[in-house]
Amino acid sequence: MTRLIAVGIAILIAATALPAIAAEPADNAIKGALYDIERAEEEVGRLTPSRAANIKRLTRTMVMTRERLEASTNKDHPSYIDAAERLARVERALADLAAGKMPGAEPEPATAEEAPAVAPLDVPAEADPSVVAAQKELARIGAEVDKIGPGDKALIKRYTIQLNQVAGRLNDVPDKSTPAFTAAAADYNALAERLKQLASSPADQAPATADTAPEQPAAPVEPAVEAAQKELVRIGAEVEKMPPDNKALLRRYRIQLNAVADKLKQVSDQTHPSFVDA
Repeated sequence: MTRLIAVGIAILIAATALPAIAAEPADNAIKGALYDIERAEEEVGRLTPSRAANIKRLTRTMVMTRERLEASTNKDHPSYIDAAERLARVERALADLAAGKMPGAEPEPATAEEAPAVAPLDVPAEADPSVVAAQKELARIGAEVDKIGPGDKALIKRYTIQLNQVAGRLNDVPDKSTPAFTAAAADYNALAERLKQLASSPADQAPATADTAPEQPAAPVEPAVEAAQKELVRIGAEVEKMPPDNKALLRRYRIQLNAVADKLKQVSDQTHPSFVDA
């Protein structure tokens, strides 16, 4: 059954990866990246979660492929956009495999032995609904992060993106003086520090525990970084709703992302966790 699912995934990736008329690569960087991506698409279709070594090897290869693709100077060319979309699909499939599930499969319900239920949050009834939702999301992300180690780079990246989205919602809360917001902010800072430690630790190092992880006071977030986080969350939300074949919108969001990058370059403290997350 697993083999049939894997074959189906390979067919799905092949069917969705190629446009009706593929554009010729605009430069050698795109050409080389496409070569790697095509080979990865074939291999992903044959992988199962049990082949951890192959998944890690291919994930490392895709990191180098993305670096090669980003070296292209023709990022508005259809061949670059096509390669970036296909690479993103391969990266998502590898992240699912690394998490122990087949790409695109519905997650199986966890049993009491597999993962304990997250305790309900003790939130006052008058708390802002956005804060309540953020606390629940932080509890979910925290439970997932507790299961991974420094070697799970794809999962670390996924949960960092999700955490940035929570930060955007918290930054939009009008009343930041409530106990519920203070608790959510503390949970966010602790989880951000945990992900930062995982990202900076060697892949073969044992995961840090709550007893060994150092506690550091959270420094205030610079306004420019806070604004950039909001903009990244907005762009991300719009990209998720965008049709995959809308090249004009892709170019527009790429220009907006470049503008955010320019703003971040002006930040004075680029070692702050909020800057690293953004």
